[in-house]
This record gives sequence, C-alpha cells and structure tokens, in this order.
Amino acid sequence: MLDEKPLRDIKNKQKIREYFDNHHKVLNHLTNGKLERYKKCTIIDCHSFSNERYWFHENISLLDICIGFEPNHTDDILVEKIKSQFSNYNVEINQPYKGSLVPTNYWNKDFRVKSVMIKINKKLYLQDDNITKNSNFELINHKINNILN
Repeated sequence: MLDEKPLRDIKNKQKIREYFDNHHKVLNHLTNGKLERYKKCTIIDCHSFSNERYWFHENISLLDICIGFEPNHTDDILVEKIKSQFSNYNVEINQPYKGSLVPTNYWNKDFRVKSVMIKINKKLYLQDDNITKNSNFELINHKINNILN
C-alpha cells in the first residue's frame, strides 16, 4: 500500500513506476560496478512469503521454498546448491512464483549477470504472529549462509 491505498489503485501507478525506476537505477549502478571489478555478477533475491492462501494460490498447495530464475540468467550450480540446502523441504522451481531480479539494463542483454530468487515460507522461521522467531530460525539462517558461502 502507498498512502493507505491499494497498489492496484490507478492513482498509485505513477508512484509504483517511480519506485521501480529508482530501485533499478541503483541496481543497474551496483551491477555495473561488480561487472567492472569482477567481470561477473550474481544477484540472490531472498525474501519470504506468507503461508496464507491468496486468490492466485487457490489451486496450488503452498510450499516451503520457491526457487525462481530467469532462463538466460541462471546459474545452474547455484540453483542445485539451493535445492541441496533445502532437500528436506517442499521445494518448487518457478512456481507458484516465477523469475528472479535482473536489473533492467542487463535483462536478456548481458549474461554475465546471474540471478536467483529464494522465497521462504514464513512458517519455517516465524511464529504465527509473523514477528517472533520460532525454533527453526537459526537453522534457516544457517542454510542461507551456507548458500552464500
């Protein structure tokens, strides 16, 4: 929500566009710096999703982990590493969420930019209030750190 109005509200489209453009301006700048320095760049977009069933999930059983990627920006070894870290969980590839974050200047243009999305069901590390860490928090944190190292 922006200004207490739903994001789908037509009046908010300009604000959404501004946020998107500003976000990608920064991402493009950071990606360029990594490419200049290392000749490659890997983006890991890690965030969580609610265990609540929404209208777009009606016919999909909610999972534990979703790994998303863009076909031309995939690091297959990294995807396998993520799958391995979460082998004891219900993991899906590109569903119900699909794709990953690739800065606009590089999407389908510069394949030295690799990207993967890791979406984690909040129930794995938070209590029902979605604020308080549960007993699995450190385990999930450890698994993410193993992926990054």
